[in-house]
Amino acid sequence: MPASQLCAYETSAKQPSAAMLARLLAVAGLDLLAATPELDRLRQGQELADVLGLVDAMPAVEAAPSPAFGPFKAMIRR
Repeated sequence: MPASQLCAYETSAKQPSAAMLARLLAVAGLDLLAATPELDRLRQGQELADVLGLVDAMPAVEAAPSPAFGPFKAMIRR
């Protein structure tokens, strides 16, 4: 593997395929585990952090004032 490719993986410029990740882990003496409850929780936590990051990046918009009594306002006699 070219050093530039490994560097791209290390710096998150590129993501290895599952097969390449398994090969890299095998060189380090590790196995690529199938989904486990802990890995699933970590993935869900990362997804939540990603969504919250998007929410933080959205511009703030003031909500339009809602009319009193909503759609029933026309039914009220004064």
